[in-house]
Amino acid sequence: IAAARIDAGDARAFAERGKRWPWFSFLEVGYEVGPGVPGGLGWTFQAGVEVPLFDTNRAGVVAAGAAQNAARRTLAAEVERVTREVRARLREARAAAVLVTELRARALPATERAAAAARQALEGRHIDVIRALTVDERRVMMELRVLTSVRRYRAAVNELRRAAGGRLPIESERGSGGRPH
Repeated sequence: IAAARIDAGDARAFAERGKRWPWFSFLEVGYEVGPGVPGGLGWTFQAGVEVPLFDTNRAGVVAAGAAQNAARRTLAAEVERVTREVRARLREARAAAVLVTELRARALPATERAAAAARQALEGRHIDVIRALTVDERRVMMELRVLTSVRRYRAAVNELRRAAGGRLPIESERGSGGRPH
Protein backbone atom coordinates (compact mmCIF):
# COMPACT_ATOMS: atom_id res chain seq x y z
CA ILE A 1 0.00 0.00 0.00
CA ALA A 2 2.82 2.37 0.88
CA ALA A 3 4.57 1.66 -2.45
CA ALA A 4 1.29 2.32 -4.30
CA ARG A 5 1.01 5.64 -2.49
CA ILE A 6 4.51 6.55 -3.70
CA ASP A 7 3.48 5.76 -7.28
CA ALA A 8 0.29 7.82 -6.88
CA GLY A 9 2.35 10.69 -5.47
CA ASP A 10 4.71 10.51 -8.46
CA ALA A 11 1.74 10.65 -10.85
CA ARG A 12 0.20 13.57 -8.98
CA ALA A 13 3.52 15.47 -8.97
CA PHE A 14 3.88 14.91 -12.73
CA ALA A 15 0.34 16.20 -13.31
CA GLU A 16 0.91 19.24 -11.08
CA ARG A 17 4.20 20.11 -12.83
CA GLY A 18 2.40 19.77 -16.17
CA LYS A 19 0.03 22.57 -15.15
CA ARG A 20 2.97 25.01 -15.27
CA TRP A 21 3.15 24.90 -19.07
CA PRO A 22 0.78 26.48 -21.61
CA TRP A 23 -2.11 24.24 -22.67
CA PHE A 24 -4.67 24.38 -25.39
CA SER A 25 -8.01 25.08 -23.77
CA PHE A 26 -10.01 24.63 -26.96
CA LEU A 27 -9.52 24.00 -30.65
CA GLU A 28 -12.14 24.83 -33.26
CA VAL A 29 -12.25 24.36 -37.01
CA GLY A 30 -15.15 25.59 -39.10
CA TYR A 31 -16.34 26.75 -42.50
CA GLU A 32 -18.33 29.93 -43.06
CA VAL A 33 -20.91 30.11 -45.77
CA GLY A 34 -22.40 33.40 -46.86
CA PRO A 35 -22.78 35.95 -49.72
CA GLY A 36 -19.56 37.82 -48.86
CA VAL A 37 -17.34 34.73 -48.53
CA PRO A 38 -15.41 33.77 -51.66
CA GLY A 39 -15.72 30.08 -52.63
CA GLY A 40 -13.24 27.79 -50.87
CA LEU A 41 -11.91 30.53 -48.60
CA GLY A 42 -14.46 30.21 -45.77
CA TRP A 43 -12.36 28.00 -43.54
CA THR A 44 -11.84 29.24 -39.98
CA PHE A 45 -9.51 28.04 -37.29
CA GLN A 46 -9.58 29.10 -33.64
CA ALA A 47 -7.50 27.96 -30.69
CA GLY A 48 -7.40 28.97 -27.07
CA VAL A 49 -4.16 28.69 -25.12
CA GLU A 50 -3.95 29.05 -21.35
CA VAL A 51 -0.68 30.67 -20.38
CA PRO A 52 0.05 30.44 -16.65
CA LEU A 53 1.60 33.87 -16.15
CA PHE A 54 0.31 34.70 -12.69
CA ASP A 55 -0.36 31.18 -11.41
CA THR A 56 2.50 28.75 -12.02
CA ASN A 57 0.81 26.15 -9.78
CA ARG A 58 3.62 26.35 -7.28
CA ALA A 59 1.30 25.42 -4.41
CA GLY A 60 0.12 22.27 -6.22
CA VAL A 61 3.69 21.23 -7.06
CA VAL A 62 4.85 21.79 -3.46
CA ALA A 63 1.86 19.87 -2.08
CA ALA A 64 2.51 16.98 -4.47
CA GLY A 65 6.19 16.94 -3.46
CA ALA A 66 5.23 16.91 0.21
CA ALA A 67 2.83 14.03 -0.43
CA GLN A 68 5.63 12.14 -2.20
CA ASN A 69 8.00 12.68 0.72
CA ALA A 70 5.33 11.61 3.22
CA ALA A 71 4.64 8.45 1.22
CA ARG A 72 8.37 7.64 1.13
CA ARG A 73 8.66 8.15 4.88
CA THR A 74 5.60 5.96 5.43
CA LEU A 75 7.14 3.21 3.33
CA ALA A 76 10.44 3.45 5.22
CA ALA A 77 8.60 3.32 8.56
CA GLU A 78 6.57 0.31 7.44
CA VAL A 79 9.70 -1.50 6.27
CA GLU A 80 11.37 -0.75 9.61
CA ARG A 81 8.33 -2.00 11.56
CA VAL A 82 8.16 -5.23 9.57
CA THR A 83 11.91 -5.73 9.95
CA ARG A 84 11.69 -5.31 13.73
CA GLU A 85 8.74 -7.69 13.91
CA VAL A 86 10.48 -10.35 11.81
CA ARG A 87 13.65 -10.07 13.91
CA ALA A 88 11.66 -10.37 17.14
CA ARG A 89 9.80 -13.41 15.83
CA LEU A 90 13.07 -14.95 14.68
CA ARG A 91 14.59 -14.45 18.15
CA GLU A 92 11.54 -16.11 19.72
CA ALA A 93 11.71 -19.06 17.32
CA ARG A 94 15.45 -19.52 17.92
CA ALA A 95 15.03 -19.36 21.69
CA ALA A 96 12.22 -21.92 21.55
CA ALA A 97 14.31 -24.19 19.31
CA VAL A 98 17.24 -24.01 21.73
CA LEU A 99 14.96 -24.87 24.66
CA VAL A 100 13.47 -27.87 22.86
CA THR A 101 16.91 -29.08 21.85
CA GLU A 102 18.27 -28.71 25.39
CA LEU A 103 15.30 -30.50 26.94
CA ARG A 104 15.54 -33.35 24.44
CA ALA A 105 19.30 -33.67 24.80
CA ARG A 106 19.62 -33.37 28.60
CA ALA A 107 16.39 -33.52 30.56
CA LEU A 108 14.61 -36.40 28.82
CA PRO A 109 17.55 -38.82 29.01
CA ALA A 110 18.07 -37.96 32.69
CA THR A 111 14.42 -38.57 33.54
CA GLU A 112 14.45 -41.81 31.54
CA ARG A 113 17.51 -43.00 33.47
CA ALA A 114 15.88 -42.05 36.77
CA ALA A 115 12.66 -43.87 35.83
CA ALA A 116 14.61 -46.98 34.79
CA ALA A 117 16.56 -46.90 38.03
CA ALA A 118 13.33 -46.50 40.02
CA ARG A 119 11.77 -49.48 38.19
CA GLN A 120 14.87 -51.54 38.86
CA ALA A 121 14.87 -50.55 42.53
CA LEU A 122 11.17 -51.35 42.77
CA GLU A 123 11.73 -54.79 41.30
CA GLY A 124 14.55 -55.42 43.79
CA ARG A 125 12.35 -54.02 46.58
CA HIS A 126 14.91 -51.34 47.42
CA ILE A 127 12.35 -48.51 47.00
CA ASP A 128 8.72 -48.14 47.95
CA VAL A 129 5.94 -47.79 45.35
CA ILE A 130 5.15 -44.15 46.23
CA ARG A 131 8.72 -43.08 45.59
CA ALA A 132 8.80 -44.99 42.27
CA LEU A 133 5.53 -43.37 41.21
CA THR A 134 6.90 -39.94 42.15
CA VAL A 135 9.93 -40.51 39.90
CA ASP A 136 7.62 -41.67 37.08
CA GLU A 137 5.40 -38.62 37.62
CA ARG A 138 8.43 -36.35 37.25
CA ARG A 139 9.37 -38.14 34.02
CA VAL A 140 5.88 -37.58 32.64
CA MET A 141 5.97 -33.92 33.73
CA MET A 142 9.29 -33.50 31.89
CA GLU A 143 7.78 -35.05 28.74
CA LEU A 144 4.87 -32.65 29.07
CA ARG A 145 7.32 -29.75 29.42
CA VAL A 146 9.10 -30.90 26.23
CA LEU A 147 5.78 -31.06 24.39
CA THR A 148 4.86 -27.60 25.66
CA SER A 149 8.22 -26.31 24.43
CA VAL A 150 7.66 -27.91 21.02
CA ARG A 151 4.25 -26.25 20.87
CA ARG A 152 5.84 -22.90 21.77
CA TYR A 153 8.45 -23.44 19.04
CA ARG A 154 5.79 -24.23 16.44
CA ALA A 155 3.77 -21.17 17.44
CA ALA A 156 6.90 -19.00 17.19
CA VAL A 157 7.68 -20.37 13.71
CA ASN A 158 4.11 -19.70 12.59
CA GLU A 159 4.33 -16.12 13.89
CA LEU A 160 7.64 -15.76 12.04
CA ARG A 161 5.97 -17.00 8.84
CA ARG A 162 3.15 -14.52 9.30
CA ALA A 163 5.58 -11.65 9.90
CA ALA A 164 7.76 -12.65 6.93
CA GLY A 165 4.75 -12.99 4.65
CA GLY A 166 4.91 -16.68 3.69
CA ARG A 167 7.25 -19.60 3.58
CA LEU A 168 10.61 -19.18 5.20
CA PRO A 169 13.73 -19.63 3.02
CA ILE A 170 15.00 -22.48 5.19
CA GLU A 171 11.69 -24.33 4.71
CA SER A 172 12.01 -24.06 0.94
CA GLU A 173 15.43 -25.73 1.13
CA ARG A 174 14.22 -28.54 3.40
CA GLY A 175 10.75 -28.85 1.93
CA SER A 176 8.95 -29.09 5.28
CA GLY A 177 8.10 -27.11 8.36
CA GLY A 178 11.55 -27.49 9.87
CA ARG A 179 12.33 -28.85 13.30
CA PRO A 180 14.88 -27.93 15.90
CA HIS A 181 17.83 -30.29 15.96
